[in-house]
Amino acid sequence: MFRELKIVVFVFIILALLPFTSALSEEEEFVQNLLANADKSNVPKIEISGTDAFIEELFCTDTDSANPALRGKVNYNLGSFTDGCFNSTTVAEMFCNNSLPYTELRFCESACFLGACLPVPMPLCYDSDNRNHSEKGIARYFGEKENGIDYADGCRGPNVAAEFYCDGDWVTSEEFQCEYGCSEGVCNPKPAPQCTDLDDGNKPFTKSNTTSFGYTYVDNCINTASLIEFFCDQDMPLGKLVACDIGCSQGACISSFPEIKTKIQKTWMLGWFSADEDPEFFHGLDSSINGKHLKAKGNISISIEEDNPSYLFDGSSYAEMSTASFPFNYPEIGKKYDANAYNVSISLWFNTNSSSGVILGQSSSLPPEEPIKGALPAIYIGHDGRLRASLFWDNFGAGDNPDSRRYVSDKPVNDSLWHNIAVTYSNRTENVYLDGKKVNSREFTQEPYSSEYFYTLGTGWALGWDPFATSTGWLNYRGKIDKVSIYGYSRVLSSSDVEQLYDESRAGVSPLSPEPTQPPVQPPPSSGGGGGGGGGGGGGGGSSSGAGGGGGGGGGVTILPKVWAINSTQLESGYTQNLKEGEKISFVINNEIHSVTLLKINKDLKEGYFEVKSEPQHVFLKTNESSRLDLTNDTLYDLSLKVNSVSDSAINITLKGISEPKEVQKSLITGSAISEVTSGINDSLVWIIIATVIIILYFFVKNRIKSKKHRK
Repeated sequence: MFRELKIVVFVFIILALLPFTSALSEEEEFVQNLLANADKSNVPKIEISGTDAFIEELFCTDTDSANPALRGKVNYNLGSFTDGCFNSTTVAEMFCNNSLPYTELRFCESACFLGACLPVPMPLCYDSDNRNHSEKGIARYFGEKENGIDYADGCRGPNVAAEFYCDGDWVTSEEFQCEYGCSEGVCNPKPAPQCTDLDDGNKPFTKSNTTSFGYTYVDNCINTASLIEFFCDQDMPLGKLVACDIGCSQGACISSFPEIKTKIQKTWMLGWFSADEDPEFFHGLDSSINGKHLKAKGNISISIEEDNPSYLFDGSSYAEMSTASFPFNYPEIGKKYDANAYNVSISLWFNTNSSSGVILGQSSSLPPEEPIKGALPAIYIGHDGRLRASLFWDNFGAGDNPDSRRYVSDKPVNDSLWHNIAVTYSNRTENVYLDGKKVNSREFTQEPYSSEYFYTLGTGWALGWDPFATSTGWLNYRGKIDKVSIYGYSRVLSSSDVEQLYDESRAGVSPLSPEPTQPPVQPPPSSGGGGGGGGGGGGGGGSSSGAGGGGGGGGGVTILPKVWAINSTQLESGYTQNLKEGEKISFVINNEIHSVTLLKINKDLKEGYFEVKSEPQHVFLKTNESSRLDLTNDTLYDLSLKVNSVSDSAINITLKGISEPKEVQKSLITGSAISEVTSGINDSLVWIIIATVIIILYFFVKNRIKSKKHRK
């Protein structure tokens, strides 16, 4: 019995080895070895998910387009495969089919040499690299020996290369110097530079990166007028301090002044100030022919709202203006002057919710000194939120109730909306325009009070003029100012000029209005007693919000849910807000208005149901869950929506603008042509098991028969 079991084991081993020793033909074994020796130096990393392997979409390229007369290479996701010779007359040609690599044995009418069929008739001499100095080749002479004589390119010293090639039917050679040394039979290529500069040199008007030995040096502004410019010098990084004539912004010198965006004649313009060139620092550039820039005193930053930059004053800063921005013939003490010869016009935009502040001031000295010789707030918002203007001293002091003589707006202007104020003075007449319309005109003669004057944007001396002026007398403005323009010389702005300036710049400063959540519901008509009368207005000089009470009854008005309109800067940095049901956040991406609305709060699941538009998308999110959304129907996610916390009445969310690629569609590898040459092995294993079971049963039955005979 023991001997029979040994026979079973021996047969099992033979059968087990049989498919592996005889399943592959000579051709299949050659192809398998060819594929196994693939160059995998550029194989991408494969992501493993469970038991399946995933890679990016398959690709396959063939350098010789399946031409057997050329030695080509197939590049595939899993490696590179090079044509080879199966024998002296057969080439194994690699090619692509349906993004997969395949090989085919092709007969060469002449001979196969280094993975390519030789020409017909077969030459006496053949050079595999066709005298290419940058490729190591072999020149073979077929005239003497059966398999020919090979002459391989090589190095003859550290800086000398030898190239073998065919000269007619004979092999010859040449030597040449290698500037960067010789290795493996070819000249070394020029070494990659250790220092690279993206803007290719010392170019201060272009921001770029300079890289050297793994370190990156970025051009940057060290202040508003100076730049550190990095570039390569003799393959080493070098930093140079550059003084920028106009200013420095975003890692480069400013190359030109902001565009003057008006069709009004520029020859009599004394100043044009906008923040259009200043997304990083405040520069206060003057684009007029004067070129007299604003000088920041304190922290004046740049606010970007709906892609429009403006000057942002924090309530403790101001900008000093050049006297050259104002007509030189303003009346001065000690000098003769003609009251009819002075012409000046000023227009600017402002946006604030502050209770008071001086937008434009004139004084005999600068802060923090007290202007002993005199001063006045030329354009300012008073303690009641109303706008006042006077260019400039009208010979009435602060204690003479100036509000009775100078312009005072009917309504407060500290409403967080953009407003335009324009004031002109000529021929002893002052005209004031608010939001493009003339609102006041008066006659007075400008009087001198000092031998020199200073002009400030964002502050002014207001002691005695406004009760909110500090003990120092200076009343600073807190809010935004944009598009300041000053005109003089022979004429002033007309009413049509002011209206044109207003229309030209209104779109640049006014933010997009958020879309309404739903149409306003009109009060139903009253049936039976009318509604009570409205409350009376507040007292003179007081806040308009302190109006009297009274009224009520009658029809009702539906209060719409809140809408928060945020700008692009808030969206990019991440905007967090508590939303109640029906409330929304409105924003702009790619010049289109989008919104996120909280439709419903599921109190049991602590979950929010959101609608994202313009094209509606619906999202369910719980605490700490987030979702990326494509709002522009391209290949990128544009918005990240995250739920931070959920309560019964509100959900705290964070919106953030993003630009992240969508996941590339992936293909599951279930098989390829590479495995076809070894197919059938699994079927052989099945037959091995069946044969083994039959043999064991045979010896078992035979042994049982012997046992019965022995008992008899």
